[in-house]
Amino acid sequence: MLFFHYLFSIILKCFCKNYGLLFGRSPLKSFSTKVLEKKNLLDYYTKVRLMLSLEEEEIKENKRTTFSLSECYSKAWISLTNESQRLNTLICCVCNQITNNAMELHCNEHENLDQVYLVGEECLQRYLRQNNRKCPIQQHSHCEFSQNRTVRKSVSELLVICPRQFDLKKNQLNKEEEVNLSSKKNCNYTGKMKDMKDHLDKSCDLLLPKQNTSFEIVDELNVINGQIRELQNVVKNLQSQIEKMNDKDNEKNKQIDSLRHKLQEKDQKITALTNDVRQLKIKINQHNTRFDNYVNEIEGDDGEVIEEEENNDDNDSNNDSNNDNDNDNDNDNDDDDDHDEKKEQAIMKLKYNKNCKNMLSFIKTSNLKNGSDFLLLAENTHKKSLIVNELYSYKTWTSKNQNKSFVD
Repeated sequence: MLFFHYLFSIILKCFCKNYGLLFGRSPLKSFSTKVLEKKNLLDYYTKVRLMLSLEEEEIKENKRTTFSLSECYSKAWISLTNESQRLNTLICCVCNQITNNAMELHCNEHENLDQVYLVGEECLQRYLRQNNRKCPIQQHSHCEFSQNRTVRKSVSELLVICPRQFDLKKNQLNKEEEVNLSSKKNCNYTGKMKDMKDHLDKSCDLLLPKQNTSFEIVDELNVINGQIRELQNVVKNLQSQIEKMNDKDNEKNKQIDSLRHKLQEKDQKITALTNDVRQLKIKINQHNTRFDNYVNEIEGDDGEVIEEEENNDDNDSNNDSNNDNDNDNDNDNDDDDDHDEKKEQAIMKLKYNKNCKNMLSFIKTSNLKNGSDFLLLAENTHKKSLIVNELYSYKTWTSKNQNKSFVD
């Protein structure tokens, strides 16, 4: 509508500019000529409006679908198989087509009129929306209406041809194409209006190119949807596998972290043990130096002890010889034995001292570890001399027992 009004305004402007030329306008005109020009202008304006309205109706008629479930039916289509007198009672008062889902207007403003006003349900709802709920008959408010079942039934019983066949012929006539109709598919169906939907959906041989393309598009879309679903399933499987791999990677990372922690602990233990080993080496060196000092002290003390014991033995022997001159021979023999025992004791001390030296030299040069292979004791000289005396007494006791057994 806006396009046509715009076109009309352009035509009117052009006409107003040139109307003087059309009507023989002169610089000096009388009043009667001016009135005549205005009258001619109004006539021309009405003709243009009429032409535009006719063109608009033709466009609407071309755009109107022949068969629809909601809009009114085409009068030209139904009039091919029905009488016009019968169809006049089924006209919609809004679109002047055959009513679909007929509604009857029974407003109080035009209740006394003899005419029955029928209107299609879709047309009525559209008109009320566009005109602020005013009645299409007298433009009053509070429009009242109801369903007319008798008209609906009579419309559903109308005999009609296939609407696709009708549209095909109409398009061919409008385009003025010289086409042999027998060479193309035709639909010769004629049936009731109520059965037309079932025919179009199931048994019609004609499908419009747009419908064909739409069906093909639907099929392609279905195929594409199937492929998309398959790809979605593949993606889901890949995502699940990736999640599993991520879980495994997380577990491995946790294991690696735990192993790193353990390695760090072991490194700390190794460093601690190396420090302990160093300290133990230092202590061993200290003990070795102490042990060497003790050995040197023992060697000096043992020499002094042997000399003192020899002097004491000499003094004792002299005293015994002076005091025991009057004793028996047996007592002399005992003194000699005691003197021999003391000498043997001194010899044993020297011998054991040498043995201790050999042992010390062996321990110092060997790879034995203190605490595991032997126990290093730091003893004083007195204690070691007591040990030597005990060994000497044990040896003398064994030698006496051997002599007695020999005498016996």
